[in-house]
Amino acid sequence: MAGRDRDRGVSKRTEHGEARMKSWNYVKKRLESEFMAPSLRGRVTYFMTRYDHAHDKAGRVAVRVDGKEILKGSDMSWWIRGTEYEKRVLELFPEIRDLKSQKQREEAVWNAAVDLGCITRGDFYDAYDTFENQSIDDSLNGKNGLVKLFAVLDRRVGKRRLKKLWDEQWGRETVWLLPFLYLRLEAEGIMVPGKESADRASPEGER
Repeated sequence: MAGRDRDRGVSKRTEHGEARMKSWNYVKKRLESEFMAPSLRGRVTYFMTRYDHAHDKAGRVAVRVDGKEILKGSDMSWWIRGTEYEKRVLELFPEIRDLKSQKQREEAVWNAAVDLGCITRGDFYDAYDTFENQSIDDSLNGKNGLVKLFAVLDRRVGKRRLKKLWDEQWGRETVWLLPFLYLRLEAEGIMVPGKESADRASPEGER
């Protein structure tokens, strides 16, 4: 992991999903057009770039609502703060130390770092890969916050299911996911309490 083998850990987390994925334009088009709820098309957009001049061609990713970046992350955040995130994750989830293999421990740390708002391009590609290849129910009920984000904004999730998500999972979701869930509810004309709390929720990965 980052604290023990920095270069290897950084490369695996920021790039391990990219090798097997389609082009970014393909991913962006599917998320914004084919999967996106009609009520949010044109309002929610996805951004990704890679800096060819940067070390290992690091880049950044963002989710924008009405042109404003609501969720954003960068490979550099993990490079600079990976050890810090790893330490915090292990403090919050000490059971990760008991996982049998190093690969399992690394994946658990990376997934938990995503929930804390530290998101890389590799995380984004991997989340899309998972989302594209499983049912919408599995995506909504899974553990990866980015996969849930794609599902919450998906046209296949109807009003009744959205309201149920809010009623049953409010206060237990990844903090940065709440504004997106509220956005979808609002776009569908579903009024629920708690907007102030959703508005205050923000990721801490990139500042």
